[in-house]
Amino acid sequence: MTQKDKTREELIEENRILKKREAELGILAIERTLAEQVLVKSEKKYRLLFDNIIISITIATLDGKALMANHGFEEMSGYSIEEFIALKDINEMYVERAQHKQLMALLRKDGKVRNFEVALKRKDGTVYQALLNLDFIELAREQVVLTSMLDISERKKIEEALREAYTRLEEMQDQLIQAEKLNAIGQLASGVAHEVRNPLGIILQGVNYLEKRLSIKEEDILDTLVMLKNSIGRANNIINAMLDFSKVTELGLKAEDIGPILESSLTLVKTRLKFEHIDTIIEIKKDMPKALADKNKLEQVFINIILNAAQAMPEGGKLVIRSFDKKLEEIRNGIGRRTQDNFRIGETVLLIEIEDTGIGIPEGDLTRIFEPFFTTKGQWGAGLGLSVSRNIVNMHRGLIYAESKLGQGTKMTIILKVADEH
Repeated sequence: MTQKDKTREELIEENRILKKREAELGILAIERTLAEQVLVKSEKKYRLLFDNIIISITIATLDGKALMANHGFEEMSGYSIEEFIALKDINEMYVERAQHKQLMALLRKDGKVRNFEVALKRKDGTVYQALLNLDFIELAREQVVLTSMLDISERKKIEEALREAYTRLEEMQDQLIQAEKLNAIGQLASGVAHEVRNPLGIILQGVNYLEKRLSIKEEDILDTLVMLKNSIGRANNIINAMLDFSKVTELGLKAEDIGPILESSLTLVKTRLKFEHIDTIIEIKKDMPKALADKNKLEQVFINIILNAAQAMPEGGKLVIRSFDKKLEEIRNGIGRRTQDNFRIGETVLLIEIEDTGIGIPEGDLTRIFEPFFTTKGQWGAGLGLSVSRNIVNMHRGLIYAESKLGQGTKMTIILKVADEH
């Protein structure tokens, strides 16, 4: 049937249907356009969120192939997004490559990973600490790994600084407690020393009297009296050490050459060193700055340390005494930039080292050798020589410390202030 054969009503109906279809197609086109616009806006919105969030975000496959990253990652790592995607394996960013495998194993097991700390490498090779969260997401019908990272390097530094500050506070508290103990011991020592010295004097007078009255034939009794006199002498030495320890005396500080003080100290004990087959080597640097020191007190310190060294070499050995000036470069207890440090990094100081080839000090005893009444000499030691020496060095605002290994000897180091002679 031709167009002409159609009735007017049929043509009107066909025209109506065509217009209806055109309208439906128009609505579909509008809906699709609107949907595309919504999708574009949504993508822009989420892309904007993805790119501008401060936290670093990356997307990678399970086998470590990089897919996407945001600007937070660029800021944190130093890699551009293009450089990240070009990485063949994101394992390259891990300081310990095994950690990435560990993370993937945890992710497969639990479906997510939370607050996992790792060390990562920036593009320039520097290392930073990061806190990671990992999740599975679906991208283009493929399961991939979304990783969000937070740089916690500064937080870790602050935590470490707080730990160090807490440790220093504990050390200072221990020092205050020790100072209180030393003060109490000093007062006790002074009182006990004076009380004990009087009866000792009477006993010594009695021994001297008996020695004069006894005949030479009574040798066993005379030997006993000699032993008593020696014991009284030892007790007297302990009392003198206690009194020295308890004294709070003013130092006569002035500019002194360390060399002559060391030599005079050595002269007082050289006979004993020779008798005990100890070879002494002196290495004193010429033209050193002068020390701010009390000559007599420093002699007492040097003699104490030299005698200790001699006692540590019962079969003989070698004693080396060095003195030199040096600019401090190593931070250690008492040396640094803190207000409580005696010495500053970069400060020129005088060092005295007294080193022996003796039996050495056990590691457990090394931290205790400056404690009052601590001794490894049994009944023959009062345990006050090094305590007194440390007190004297502290009064000079100096430092004294020991280094030792069993069977390899001991080195005592004293650091003193340089005198300002201007």
